Amino acid sequence: MRMSTKLLMILILINCAACSSVSGKIDPEKGPSMEVVYDSVPSGHFMKPQWVPVAERNIFHRLPNPELTLYMFPHVSGRDQVPVPGYYTCFNAYGQDHYGLPDELNGQRQ
Repeated sequence: MRMSTKLLMILILINCAACSSVSGKIDPEKGPSMEVVYDSVPSGHFMKPQWVPVAERNIFHRLPNPELTLYMFPHVSGRDQVPVPGYYTCFNAYGQDHYGLPDELNGQRQ
């Protein structure tokens, strides 16, 4: 059993090594170099980043997602009955924020 397991492992390793080898060159031989491409473009014709304020870029407006406030009364917690003081917690009414179409404003059509 041990001999057959070793033989199987050797065959798997040989098969993996044969499949991972590359024959020939990967990089293309033909075509211009990056320096030639860069020099062929007239100066000033490269794309410059367009900075647009976020308010102008965002055409989808967030629809109302009211924040609810919950007061958790003082209570005891766990097996040891540890006292927990009362506290406030806030959460949104919906699990995720929703966005309206460009012609919607605050969830209502104009």
